[in-house]
Amino acid sequence: MASPTFIQSSRVGRSIFQLRGDVIEITQTILGRRQETRIPIKTLSRDYDRIARRMPQLFVIPLVLCIPCFWVIDYILGQKEVPHEFAIYPGLFMLALVVAAMRGVPRIDRFQFYDYWKKPIFHIIREKKQGEECDAFVRELLERIECGENGRSISDHKTELEGVSDGLFQVQVGEHRWKASVLLGVFSAGLPWFDQLARLIGNLQFMLVFGSTVGGLVFCVLSFQSKERLRYLSVFGAALSLIAPLIYKTGFYLV
Repeated sequence: MASPTFIQSSRVGRSIFQLRGDVIEITQTILGRRQETRIPIKTLSRDYDRIARRMPQLFVIPLVLCIPCFWVIDYILGQKEVPHEFAIYPGLFMLALVVAAMRGVPRIDRFQFYDYWKKPIFHIIREKKQGEECDAFVRELLERIECGENGRSISDHKTELEGVSDGLFQVQVGEHRWKASVLLGVFSAGLPWFDQLARLIGNLQFMLVFGSTVGGLVFCVLSFQSKERLRYLSVFGAALSLIAPLIYKTGFYLV
């Protein structure tokens, strides 16, 4: 008998969920790297959440990548030796990034599963075109979780899991918002002090610093909304982001 399988093809990425006996196997490809995770079904709680939310990386990252396209177009149009027709290539790439950003703005529906301590374990994306297939797989998963609970209380489950490796409860979703806030804050505060780099960027300096400042503040807010474990570090990124406006206001920078 074939194992129940759901191949998730979503805007977030492609993942494969497979039920093998009392284990769910999750295969993901992240940045060209294949990751496989095995999670015992008995560690999962039947209490799940169905969440519809926007994922910032699906539209923020493409918009950020538009900035180098602006720089390339500005460089090409400012050169006499290079034919201006070449500007069409970064222009088309920028158009594709804008389309990708627009596609990532709508909310994404997903099933979030937890352990008995309400700690997130994994989620399954439910795209509209795969709705029935996803619902059938989730129903099968819930039935297996319920079968594992028959005749046992939640306290019995916790007693059994005390000796289980903590690696089983690792959150598979990366916490990147506080990192993005700190990174953008450092870039925003540091760019005005590197005069050679600032001169190379030229008129795009203000656009990059302004975008990084706004991005650092936005990702700080998103980090707290997502309740990331290290979300308080994003406050440091937000503080760094606010340094740049003060530098430009006072004129105290090296360029």
